Amino acid sequence: MLLDQRKIKPPFKPRIKTKRDVNNFDQDFTREEPVLTPVDDSIIKQINQDEFKGFSYFGDETS
Repeated sequence: MLLDQRKIKPPFKPRIKTKRDVNNFDQDFTREEPVLTPVDDSIIKQINQDEFKGFSYFGDETS
């Protein structure tokens, strides 16, 4: 209940300088080449979409 009400102090609060600040992530990950999610419909149809039921996401930034 206290957590839902945000009355518990977090044990760690990262310092973030900008929206794109990655200082809190290991460089092993931030140096990796990005890989796009498969866009082939046949692959996506094989993924159990029930896990995403009721969720939607629209990115607010474009690069």
